[in-house]
Order: sequence, then C-alpha cells, then structure tokens
Amino acid sequence: MTENQRPGVYSRYDISSAYVTPRSGAYCAVAAKARGGEEGKVYAIGSGAGLKAVFSPDGEDEAMFGCVDILLRSGVSRVLAVKVGEGDYAKALAAIEDEENVGAVVCDCTEAADLAALRAAVLRSAEALRERVAFCGAAE
Repeated sequence: MTENQRPGVYSRYDISSAYVTPRSGAYCAVAAKARGGEEGKVYAIGSGAGLKAVFSPDGEDEAMFGCVDILLRSGVSRVLAVKVGEGDYAKALAAIEDEENVGAVVCDCTEAADLAALRAAVLRSAEALRERVAFCGAAE
C-alpha cells in the first residue's frame, strides 16, 4: 500500500500482484481429431482437470487438448469439445450445431469438403439466430 499526501490532495493505492483473466460468458466449441472421448459426443469442459479427464496432452489428443487448454486459459468459461472420428467433421459439427451460447467454433480441418461442412454448420446456426464465428486449421 502506498499513500501520498500533498496539501489538499489525499491518494491511496493498493497494489496487488494477482492477475485475474476476464471470463467470457459465451462458450466456444471445438471439433478436432482425438483419441480420447466418444465420437460425436459433446463434452462440456470448464477446467483443466475436466480437460485431462477426457483428453490427454500427448499423442493423438495433442491438437484437441492444446486447443481447449488455450481457450480455457484465455478466458472462455466453457468449451464444448467434440471428437471427430474417421475424418467425419460433418457429424461432429452437427453435434454442436444446436448448442446454445456458443460464440465461436474451432475446427482442425484442412480439406475443402470439411471446410465447406464447417461453413454450412455456421450458416445453419445463423439462420436459427445462433450467431457464431468459425476458425479453422491451415495445412502445413
């Protein structure tokens, strides 16, 4: 605590080292390939412990785990994660299409057909008055 006093002016400052990440009220959905979890099932993840219970930070889960982890640490209050199986992005995207309070959809797809499915899912959500933004992966 620091106090400064000048004639007629009194100030008080409390200094704290704690930094709190602002939390978003909107959720984010992630559709990505993974080893853990059930194909097409929506997992509502709100913490690192919840993430580790379903997906591993290693191997085939690395992309899903990393994406969900970054979103949680960036202030997203809840991430809806859906495992993509056998490259069936349309099925995974359909699973999150009717979810409420989703502001963004992140997908690790890079193929033109999968990108078209992502676009179509977001447009259908917009038609149902559930506006969301889509983010997709990029081929190396």
